[in-house]
Amino acid sequence: MYINTMVADPSDSSAPAQVSGQGWGVSDPASASQTSPRGLSAGSLTPHMSDCRWSGRALAAVLDALEAIGEQRAAIIGVVFGSAPLLTDSVSHDIVAPMARPRSPDFVPRLLQAAARVFARNGLKRTRMADIAREMGVAHGSLYNYVESKEALFLLLVERWGHLDADLANRELPIRTPPMESIVNRLRQRIDDTFPLVALDAALSRRRPANPGRELAGVVRELFVRTEESREGATILERSAVDVPELYHLFFEQVRRGLFDRMTRYVTRRMQDGVFHDGVPAVTARFIIETVTFFARHRHLDPDPQTLDDDTVRDSIVDLVTRSLTVAGDGKRLNRPRRPTKCATTRTRS
Repeated sequence: MYINTMVADPSDSSAPAQVSGQGWGVSDPASASQTSPRGLSAGSLTPHMSDCRWSGRALAAVLDALEAIGEQRAAIIGVVFGSAPLLTDSVSHDIVAPMARPRSPDFVPRLLQAAARVFARNGLKRTRMADIAREMGVAHGSLYNYVESKEALFLLLVERWGHLDADLANRELPIRTPPMESIVNRLRQRIDDTFPLVALDAALSRRRPANPGRELAGVVRELFVRTEESREGATILERSAVDVPELYHLFFEQVRRGLFDRMTRYVTRRMQDGVFHDGVPAVTARFIIETVTFFARHRHLDPDPQTLDDDTVRDSIVDLVTRSLTVAGDGKRLNRPRRPTKCATTRTRS
């Protein structure tokens, strides 16, 4: 079949290809890294056409050509009509899935691990199924044997967090696209199950501790361990919450704000008891949480990390936070610094 097509850079989704003639193909097959026997590069199929009409016959020709490309055939998702997508993640499985390979037993762990990395970088809204397939090094269509959409994959990741090597032997596949409400409810349940703060709750119910330093050390250590254990999931949720209002409400307004409130109430009580140094309770509570969050989670995302032993870091942070807040054994209390009065300043200078 005769085709006259200009190839778009596969890495630049904004660069349109121009298409003319009755068929499909590539005018410069040598410019693509992988081409089919017909000279067609799957990565180049990103035309934006405002003056052409897609016919069933033309689309069938494209699909036929993509089938000959093998691993690159799923790039049909990149084809768009005008300014709106012709095929999107939510509908592409109907066309691409029949071309996918049979299921393999090690595919699910690889899929979940790749999805975790991509969601952590991009968040839910900005991730495409093609991004995850590229991370795995497999055909786009292969993913649709297991999940119907990125939302279904996101929910599966939430459900299997901590057990990414599990298979889906007892699940009906592909997993259907869930409503956002289901994702939020499952996330809330998982957070409650995996992030209990027993030591903090016990401290809140205690009038005055016999050993304030030991109590605070227990609170900080538990928070550090829970943050360490959930750091990958928390990173994914925090990154996704920026762009998805329902997830923003869950993570920032409920989970994080709730933790700040509980820690603030705890700090307030111990300052009133006279066992913590004076300070602004909300600021002190935030200092505890943010210090723990950085060293338990964010330092692992540093592009130029220090080589530090995790146990040593944990013990050091617990010790530093505890000693900085608790009153010494002699009962001396460190008060907040106050601005010197004008008279005091004058006397000092004289």
